[in-house]
Amino acid sequence: MPRHQAIIDRINESMPATGLLVLDEPTSGLDSKTSLALIEALGTLAHDHGLTVMCSIHQPRSRIFHKFDMLLLLAVRRAPWRMCIDSESTHIQLV
Repeated sequence: MPRHQAIIDRINESMPATGLLVLDEPTSGLDSKTSLALIEALGTLAHDHGLTVMCSIHQPRSRIFHKFDMLLLLAVRRAPWRMCIDSESTHIQLV
């Protein structure tokens, strides 16, 4: 079983009652193909179950970056930038 499928299966088994899933660098240690498959599976899971998925991710490839709905850039003790990501445009606003 691919590693990303094992992660998705574990999430499905323990679907959070809060509707919020927080993951710390879920693609760390994965190759680019597996990372993309994991992010796509998380997106499907989120949309199918009304789940909010929040994760930290370090230097994602372009194809992975565009799978996210929103980006929140963090700085020391504050979040100075929020970016909505969609297929038509990308806009950045100061938080």
